[in-house]
Amino acid sequence: MRLNSVVRACLFAVLVGGLVAAPVVGAVGAVGPATPADGASAVAEHRSLVAGSELAQVEPAESTNNSTANASATPPQHEKPDRVEGDRDLQALQSWLQGRMDEYVLECTGELNATQEALCAQRNESYPQWVSQYVTLSEQTDSERDDQTAQAYDEVRRTQQRYSNQTRQFEDLRVAYETARENGNEAQARELARRLAELAGELNTTSATLQTTVRAVGNNTSTDVTPAVEELDRETAVQVAAAEEIRERELTDTRLSVSLNRTRVGFARPVRVRGVLRDETGSAVANQSIRVRVGGQLFSTETDETGQFSLAYRPVLVSADARNLSVAYVPQDSSVYLGSTDSHAVTVEQVTATTTVETDTQTVSYGESVSVATTVAVDGVPVSDAPIDLRATGFDPNRSTMGDSYEMVTGTEGMASVSLVLDSNASVGAQTLAVAGSNETAVAIPAATTTVTVEPTATDLDVTVEDRNESTVVVAGTLATSRGTPISNRTVAFVVGNETVGTATTSENGTFESALPSSAFPDTGTVALGAQFESARGLLEATSATTDIDFGSESSGFPVQAVLLVVGLGVVASGIGVGWWWRRDTGGESGSGVGGASERVTAQSATQQSGESAAVSSDDSTSGPEAEESVSEAIEATLDDAASRIDENPDSAVVVAYEAVRQSLLADFGYGSALNHTELARRVRSDGEKSQADAVDDLVGIYEQVAFAPSGVTNAEASRALDLARELVESS
Repeated sequence: MRLNSVVRACLFAVLVGGLVAAPVVGAVGAVGPATPADGASAVAEHRSLVAGSELAQVEPAESTNNSTANASATPPQHEKPDRVEGDRDLQALQSWLQGRMDEYVLECTGELNATQEALCAQRNESYPQWVSQYVTLSEQTDSERDDQTAQAYDEVRRTQQRYSNQTRQFEDLRVAYETARENGNEAQARELARRLAELAGELNTTSATLQTTVRAVGNNTSTDVTPAVEELDRETAVQVAAAEEIRERELTDTRLSVSLNRTRVGFARPVRVRGVLRDETGSAVANQSIRVRVGGQLFSTETDETGQFSLAYRPVLVSADARNLSVAYVPQDSSVYLGSTDSHAVTVEQVTATTTVETDTQTVSYGESVSVATTVAVDGVPVSDAPIDLRATGFDPNRSTMGDSYEMVTGTEGMASVSLVLDSNASVGAQTLAVAGSNETAVAIPAATTTVTVEPTATDLDVTVEDRNESTVVVAGTLATSRGTPISNRTVAFVVGNETVGTATTSENGTFESALPSSAFPDTGTVALGAQFESARGLLEATSATTDIDFGSESSGFPVQAVLLVVGLGVVASGIGVGWWWRRDTGGESGSGVGGASERVTAQSATQQSGESAAVSSDDSTSGPEAEESVSEAIEATLDDAASRIDENPDSAVVVAYEAVRQSLLADFGYGSALNHTELARRVRSDGEKSQADAVDDLVGIYEQVAFAPSGVTNAEASRALDLARELVESS
């Protein structure tokens, strides 16, 4: 079956364009840790080689030097997990995913060196998708164990990332500490020693969590994770011991003793806290400015020559049912002393405060802010250090710590305030602002509310045509309020007649741009392009704008879009896509590859007159058998170039060969582009000649090794694939 030469040329250029969109780097698929045998090339990460081809739909098959038994025995089916049917297919893909994740658990758990970290970072990009696919498959098995396994895999990854981050922070701090010591900076050395001690405690906690989740994976999958757990435990012990050694070298322990003048305490019954602070030898920490935290509230005070101090305390944050009052010495980071605590038995008398809330405006519109202030007092006495939650639906969520809740803390005057920006998706009308505190602390803080009215905002929209070419009409514009405030992250629709032909989303400064398809417009005449904006919640009023586009009249000659389309086809046929691939593949080197810059095509429209029709001419292009011969030569040159690079990358040569044949067969037989490699071979077996089908089967077999097998293909197999491709393309 023969194709029109121009169409064949276009298909070939599309083929090459797809290949250059994601060039092969090393073997297909990411592999495990590099060793002297496999070198740096073993870290190549899988990428889809041809946009829109079946490779874009297949998860990579990875290989490592320490692969588990189930890692590569059976390649995954060419299906998305939610489309896998049949127990055997499901189990095969589930086993493959489990193998990938087990490699991560065993080889990427614990402290990693720079090389291991780089390798595991690549795996980490695919890990979330593996877990997601495993969860999807687990839902099909109706097995609670599979669900637990999927959850454990996900928890391992998240905990390992946290552990790795803490490990890096620990090493950075240790290096900084050693540098400070070498430079004689004692204050900085003590500060870093304190931070190391704190981080060591966090590391120890994270390590225990990680060991638990790794064991859960092992228990659910019958995988021996003992070596990974033991290594993790050993690494953590080394870090904790190092922090302890530094702590003992730089910092001094303290002992705090406190007494109270009464045991029944409350906001209305202040208590006098007296204490004595001594170091680890029993000597007084004398004449020092210190910080003391009592019941969650922080105070500054000073010790005398005997290490004693005294302060007045009104309970606010301590629990109303507390039976002990905790008092802690909180040293400055640069202090030579470590913290210490003591406690005293108490009974807390709870009181209820009076809460008020006010705003600086009664109305607000898009882009405007409102200042909210709240006060808390008990019988006129301001309550400081009281945490307040402000719930303000419809205001900027970026300032929220929990949904529409904003955290504030009262100051010495018992007041807290915050400025809120109206959220761009707020609803029009009265909005309630509510404040409240805890009812379970020494001071119960009841709720208080006020309202502000959100008013609709008028908008302005403008649109212009920025550019036109053979395939698109580029339009741009701005969306803003009537006062000129840019409106971001909103959708503008473009309408021709009564049909929506495209949309655009506004940027932070309210601008937008969109390339609309030329097919949405007539070939000639003046067309009104409308831009429309609508807001579902009514905060921003709807608006629209129109611009006219003149495509000329029929008497002006051959329609401009048709001329440009023919020019585009001619440029593709001249092999420019091939030339780009050649230059990119050779790292920018010049050469005589197909599609050089000298191969250009021009076109011009001839004015229609009596007895004459519009014409399109080309300087260098040819048609008929000559054009088809040129395209065949271009394909041959591409296959020859791939053959010359087999020693560098045999896998990429196979992909080039397969995709050339695939595109040719899809065009020859009129198949849809959704066919994967197995479906394509089956259809050719049904519709083509036996020799052709046999060759396709052989090529697909080699291609599957690249797509799924851990080891890829040999040079001889790659050469065989290229020979098959030449045979199939020449016979089509």
